[in-house]
Amino acid sequence: MVEIFQQILKCKWTLIILDRFHNVGRRPGELRRSIKGLSTKVMYERLKMLEENRIIERELIAEKPLEVQYRLTQKGEKNQRINNSNSRSRLISLYRCYT
Repeated sequence: MVEIFQQILKCKWTLIILDRFHNVGRRPGELRRSIKGLSTKVMYERLKMLEENRIIERELIAEKPLEVQYRLTQKGEKNQRINNSNSRSRLISLYRCYT
């Protein structure tokens, strides 16, 4: 568990990406557009890390064209509640002030 938190805190984008998962699934393009300055490469690296650690899960939506959506797992929801501390809120607020 400690390693996961270290990975999450290592990259500012991970906290910001997780902040976008408030009880809703997110498509990658929608997620990238909602975070100013986030590159596609970094976004997919962070999503992959979160998926490997079972914090988010990827869902394929069988429509034409095929869509992918990410959402928090139960573990991710639990981590989200833990991460909702004052220090995390200050980091997000600081990011929003400068973007």
